[in-house]
Amino acid sequence: MAVLDSILREELQRLKALRARYVSQLAEIPSGSVVMKLKGRHRYAYRAYRKGHKVVTDYVGPEASPRARRAVALLQKRRKILKDIRAIEADSARLQKMINAK
Repeated sequence: MAVLDSILREELQRLKALRARYVSQLAEIPSGSVVMKLKGRHRYAYRAYRKGHKVVTDYVGPEASPRARRAVALLQKRRKILKDIRAIEADSARLQKMINAK
């Protein structure tokens, strides 16, 4: 049983380190979402995010610009990281229950 406990604790430590790495990556990525607005016949990208109780929008650029594509890619990466963090937290809770169930 000691071997199994050791493996579970090692996996829990690995998950904690992975979560910390994801949280540090998350701090570098802006929050919010990209909103496309139609002005005349052209579409422009804006980053929308909350500042206190207000929703603030910042101009990013035309829809097809590299800057707009980069903003969309970064925010998609942020969503993926948040999803991964939630999965890690669920796995960590499950492992902790297994360790405590002795």
